[in-house]
Amino acid sequence: MTKTSPLAVVHFQDQTAEMQCEESVLETLLRVGHKVPNSCRVGLCQSCLLKSDESFLKQDHLVRENAQQGLSDQQIQSHHFLSCCCYPEGELFAEKPDRNMDWLVEVTGHELISPTVLELRMKAEGRWQPGQHVLLWKDDLNARSYSIVSHPDRDGELVLHIALHQRGVVSRWCHAEVKVGDRLRLTEPSGYCVYDVQDSDRSLLMVAVGTGLAPVYGVLQEALAQGHSGNIDVYLCASPHAEPYLCEQLLGLAAHHGQLQVNIVQAAPVQAATPPNPASEAQTLMDAVKKHHSSLRGAKVYLCGEGAMINDFKKLCFFAGASRHDIVVEEFVLAAQTNYPSS
Repeated sequence: MTKTSPLAVVHFQDQTAEMQCEESVLETLLRVGHKVPNSCRVGLCQSCLLKSDESFLKQDHLVRENAQQGLSDQQIQSHHFLSCCCYPEGELFAEKPDRNMDWLVEVTGHELISPTVLELRMKAEGRWQPGQHVLLWKDDLNARSYSIVSHPDRDGELVLHIALHQRGVVSRWCHAEVKVGDRLRLTEPSGYCVYDVQDSDRSLLMVAVGTGLAPVYGVLQEALAQGHSGNIDVYLCASPHAEPYLCEQLLGLAAHHGQLQVNIVQAAPVQAATPPNPASEAQTLMDAVKKHHSSLRGAKVYLCGEGAMINDFKKLCFFAGASRHDIVVEEFVLAAQTNYPSS
């Protein structure tokens, strides 16, 4: 990754800040006292998105590429960038993006579908695809990215599955405070973890690690609704003390669609007081995929879940014959701890 030039400066809200070596734009702005929304700090959640001008085009192409990873064509053309991944050279002008493009939605459903997973249903005016993601804003500083499970025509509502995390500011708020009738703010849907009708006769491999089950379930339902004729193999891991939260629904789909095989892999047993080990569960899944899919040549692969584990799956699938452009990834990370300076 291209790191910050020691002579780099960032202009933001009528202030010019000198950037320290190996410091991102986000880190610089937080250090000098600006309250910039951020969550993952690794370029996945997009809550730290900022907008630049022609000064961004003067940056080295690697600087621009790293700072615009995962953004839409429209965002790239309008000089939006991820401030947590931006290490400029020379001058860079930045401002907050226009929030007038955000969606205002009304909560129509708020129901626990497992002890730790909330199904949040919302009435939204707009279009989206199952498997895309939106940023859900708690306030002007705290947002979190969640994958969409539903289809606008077949379901009529935008549906998110939100796992409760004890350090998650947004997830705890959604579980404890959000209620039916509330008005919430979302960014426009984005992302490429969606079903392509051109793949209708191809084999699909879908792997959900941890909370990655939400986009997998959305993409799977879309594939079946579109009449997918190729084989579909879904892999997920059940903890020793509980089955996955969509287990019954997935097995119901498999009972009605002969081309669908749902593989619920049991994680190694642990003591009751021992917390779940995502890394161990991911390894259990990898062993199962490796055993039953020694060749993935010609297959389309969907990998959804925690980032570090998903990278291991990407390597596994690539070496099994899947081409890079046929491996679709939706990565999640826990939010980084944000310590805003006092105002």
